[in-house]
Amino acid sequence: MPDRPKPLSPLFLQPARTRRHADFVLAQAPSVFGSYVEPFLESGAVALAFMERFAESTFRLSSDDPEVVNAWQVLQADADRLVACTLALRDRHDRAKRAALAGLRGDELVGMEPVDRAARLLYLRGSAGRDPAAVAFDETNVRRVSALLAERDVRFDTRAFYAIVAEVAEEDLVFLDPPFGPGAPASLEREVRSLVGTVTARGAYLLAPSAVPAAAAATPTPAAAAAAGASVSRSAPGLARTAARAPAAAPLPAVYAAWNTMSLAADRGDGDEVWANRTLERARRR
Repeated sequence: MPDRPKPLSPLFLQPARTRRHADFVLAQAPSVFGSYVEPFLESGAVALAFMERFAESTFRLSSDDPEVVNAWQVLQADADRLVACTLALRDRHDRAKRAALAGLRGDELVGMEPVDRAARLLYLRGSAGRDPAAVAFDETNVRRVSALLAERDVRFDTRAFYAIVAEVAEEDLVFLDPPFGPGAPASLEREVRSLVGTVTARGAYLLAPSAVPAAAAATPTPAAAAAAGASVSRSAPGLARTAARAPAAAPLPAVYAAWNTMSLAADRGDGDEVWANRTLERARRR
């Protein structure tokens, strides 16, 4: 019996929890749904897992970060040039060159060719690890992701997350992973809660990983702060949001715990949880 293909990895370097969570979320999904909609697209770990499983679905992926969306669009349209440009950056990697690329802003980015912008993002994400001399870039995986995109009905858009309400329909599946936590806008929880209510009223399904309210996450216990503290960095457009939060004396409640539109769908017992809206919970009980 031939070996099963290795599951695809996310496009960008991401924390291990993000990659591990994809299969956990996938296990809670309905067996049949309309379009898959993800309005906070980043590394695409969960979206790729769904693409591999649900070949006949349509995928509508979006972000308010034009650099993230551009990278996915270029990968979809011209993987060969993206790989070549990223490898060229990797081969010339040093701290000074990385700092110069990370410092580009606004018009400087807009004036670049889309493929150069996309290669910049993959290079910056790949060189954001602990080893300043290393650049993580898996050419084979990138080409496999591109091939999967070519086989699926996938659209990428740059837009605010709440813009999905214009197209979400009954029995669509929305995957929601907002950037709650320190540094998040004060209005984010309110706006996401409104979106969840609208999606639920439309009869669409919704899944979301556990998330801690910004106010709670921004105030670690003294013991937690002493152990590791909390830090958030997003030093350039399109760079990964990184967060290190020490374990508190007691688990913080998920932001969704107080919402009557959401309920806990699965708890792995290691801090990973998946929440579902009422529409999906009713479908799961049938």
